[in-house]
Amino acid sequence: MTDTGRGIAPDDQPQLFEPFYRAGSNAGAGLGLSIVKHLVTAMQGTIDLHSVCDQGATFSVVLPLIEPAR
Repeated sequence: MTDTGRGIAPDDQPQLFEPFYRAGSNAGAGLGLSIVKHLVTAMQGTIDLHSVCDQGATFSVVLPLIEPAR
């Protein structure tokens, strides 16, 4: 997912997936990204962030492909 918003400052990025961490005064409750990280990790996947201030942010989620049991 990519947006063209204000981006996320480099100082905020390491804590961004922590519960209740809010990057900026207009941020939400600080739960959404921590929940996403928890779910992705539970499914043995990874989540990555690339952001440039004043240009936006890109979040990438990679989940393993598991073939169904036969």
